[in-house]
Amino acid sequence: MKPKQVIEILKNLTCVVPKDKAEETKQAIDHAINCVGAIEQIKWERDIAISQLNELGYQFGEKIGSDEK
Repeated sequence: MKPKQVIEILKNLTCVVPKDKAEETKQAIDHAINCVGAIEQIKWERDIAISQLNELGYQFGEKIGSDEK
């Protein structure tokens, strides 16, 4: 399931919650949506970092030695 699908499902959950639990459930769902978004941000940043390493001729996890001895 794609993150956007997860977020849509989470947003739609608020309509099936008992009214006495609505506010705390809405807060929990908002936090869950933020977590899904954060995961996507982290994946994007990782991919950018890996591509920058590759542009410099390195692979992810490769030890980079210095010219100094």
